[in-house]
Amino acid sequence: MKKTSFFLYLVSGLTIAVISVYGFLLLRDRPGIPVELQGRTFVRVNGVGIETKKDLDFALSGKRIGDMTTFVVGVGSGAEEVRARLEPFYSSAPFPLIFFLIGACGFAIGVMVFVLRPGDPRALIFYWAALCFSSSLIVNGDYYCVRDRGMTLVPGVLFNFAYPMVAALLLHFSLTFSPVEPRRRRLVLYLPPLAFGGLLNFTFLDSVLRSSQGVFRLQLKTFIVFRWYFLAYSLAAVVLLVIFLRRAQTKEERARIQWIFFGLCVGLAPFLFFYQFPQAAGLGPVLSEELTSVFFLAIPLAFAISIVKHRLMDVDLVINRSVVYAVLTVLTVSIYLVSIEFLQRFFSRLVFAGEQAGSIGAAVLAAAAFHPLRKKVQGAVDKAFFRQRYDYRKSIRSFGEAAQKMFDPSNLAGLFTAKVMSTVPLEDVGISVSRERECSRESLLARGFEKEPALAGADVPSARVLARKHALASRDAEDGPGDALLAHSRFEVLVPLPFSSPSFSGFAALGRKLSGERYTEDDLDLFVTLAGDLATNLERIWLQQEVIYERASREKADELNRLKTEFISSVSHELRTPMNSIQGLSELLESGKIKEDEKKEKLLRLMASECGRLSRFIHNVLDFGKIEQKAESYNFQRTALQPVIEEVVKLCGFGQAEVVIRVSLPAEPVLLDIDPDAVKQALMNLVDNAIKYSTAKKEVAITLLQGEKEAEVRVSDRGVGVPPEEQEKIFEAFYRSPRGAEVHPGGVGLGLKIVRHIMTAHGGAVRLLSVPGQGSTFSLVFPKP
Repeated sequence: MKKTSFFLYLVSGLTIAVISVYGFLLLRDRPGIPVELQGRTFVRVNGVGIETKKDLDFALSGKRIGDMTTFVVGVGSGAEEVRARLEPFYSSAPFPLIFFLIGACGFAIGVMVFVLRPGDPRALIFYWAALCFSSSLIVNGDYYCVRDRGMTLVPGVLFNFAYPMVAALLLHFSLTFSPVEPRRRRLVLYLPPLAFGGLLNFTFLDSVLRSSQGVFRLQLKTFIVFRWYFLAYSLAAVVLLVIFLRRAQTKEERARIQWIFFGLCVGLAPFLFFYQFPQAAGLGPVLSEELTSVFFLAIPLAFAISIVKHRLMDVDLVINRSVVYAVLTVLTVSIYLVSIEFLQRFFSRLVFAGEQAGSIGAAVLAAAAFHPLRKKVQGAVDKAFFRQRYDYRKSIRSFGEAAQKMFDPSNLAGLFTAKVMSTVPLEDVGISVSRERECSRESLLARGFEKEPALAGADVPSARVLARKHALASRDAEDGPGDALLAHSRFEVLVPLPFSSPSFSGFAALGRKLSGERYTEDDLDLFVTLAGDLATNLERIWLQQEVIYERASREKADELNRLKTEFISSVSHELRTPMNSIQGLSELLESGKIKEDEKKEKLLRLMASECGRLSRFIHNVLDFGKIEQKAESYNFQRTALQPVIEEVVKLCGFGQAEVVIRVSLPAEPVLLDIDPDAVKQALMNLVDNAIKYSTAKKEVAITLLQGEKEAEVRVSDRGVGVPPEEQEKIFEAFYRSPRGAEVHPGGVGLGLKIVRHIMTAHGGAVRLLSVPGQGSTFSLVFPKP
């Protein structure tokens, strides 16, 4: 900026300040209605008809404090003429001193910004905005300052030009944050304020110089339209700031806009919504002009911080707290007061309890109503003006809550990807995690790197975020440290996962934004926070899995040791019992004490029975070992079932006179493709169990049934039976029913496991029907060829 222009602007500002101070001095001598006439209904004052409160301002313009004035007060025939002296309008109020102090601060801030930043276009716009704003505030009106015409008209003329220019300058200032620069179009912004300034000054001067009340009322109508213009321009400035705030690419630019927004919300919102808007709508103001004007001081202060040094204060802390609560406080207090007034009258009429009871009831009801309103308004402000930050906080909170409930790394990685894509739509998201184990690196998780497997194993430093050049919107990130790693990749940014354990390492890879915009610092803050939560919960899941695995391994080892001990004990018992019997019988026969042939034959049959029992047990143990090693083989051949069943009956019934085995076989041969020895062993295990677990009456029934598609061998007994909850467990290795173990303590629990394996190999099945205490029926079902 040239020195000539600089000093010209300063001189212009000084002139405006001098005129404003002169207007303030005139405003201090503003005349008012005598105390004894206040509250009366005025018909005429100094010959001017009074219809509205504004008519009093016109009637008293040009008067001084102490002037004798003629008042016609009263209604209809009761009207009377009264002469009284005018008294000071501001006799007991601190105004207009408050207007002057706020305006003086505005002048000082405007000049300070202009001097510190003379070449900044925003500083120049703000300078003129501060001058217009401060002069309007100090002068406070056009008719208030008129005395004997002449020079006393100058502050009013300044007011009528400066007041409309405030809104235009605010809107112009907001547009300076736009990435587009339509400079010529911005000149159009000043046509409405210039038109309003000219029209307001014309009606002002004409009404004063000719004492025309008709022109004065025309100005009032013009001023109503002007109020709507002021509202529209001011709201447009706020809306544009919100739009530019969302589009801002750098933290510095966002901070500047936030300070402007802060100033407008705190300083302008009370004046617009509780003073200007109600009057523009033809209603009385909710709050007085004096009270709403106190907030104006926030406007130049916030603008100055934005232009000169936005880091003077923590903008995030100030905005997120002060804006919401300042606007909310003014809103709720004003509505609260109006509600109390209305509810007081309602309660008083309803309960006839008088004003005091009505006031108490109204206050309680209003307080109950506005308590939940406070949080709703705060949430609405957050969503409307800080949408990105609101969504980011919401995403972080929801991801953290959901991640704590997950126990699968893949599902957690999927949740992370979905949360990132829903919050900031991206083309691709990848997650890679590895772990250092005994001088080798093991990949634990690799998601989204199907097209770039080499990147999944890349060594990414955990100290900072890596990004491709120009991927970040921040101006100090032009040299992207991730260019070498991401040179030929579809990903733009690598965010390290901050694991607490040094053995873990990993990163999240982020692709391009679907919007085409670059990554902002808010975006990176979001991803870094989400990556931290992801790393913490991945470590938690893997640690839990290790603990569970170690516990399961320990329990399994303990269980195997227990089973081994029981197995050895059971095998020893099962081997010792028949061997002792065989040894005892053989020694008895060898001693020669048994002379009768019949007794010798009986003892030999017992020895053969014990040998068969011993043989079956050894076969079961050997077969189970083959099954566990998956080395069991079968020799299938076409065989009739009847001979196999008859041989089993012969072997199991040999030497056991107390056992009754009934057999029911069809006459026609039932031919199947089976392994005869394996089927024989399965049947012998079932018959042997039927005999062992029968208590008083040992009766076993074997029935062969032939159907169209299958053949079935049933083995039924009248033993202890199997409870429903154990009918599946008894087919597991080493499991024995507690009731069965009481009846027959011997056994290791391998027989039914082998039976099921044999039937599965034959493509058949084992079925069980049992009633505890009444017996069981085991069926071997074979498919027919």
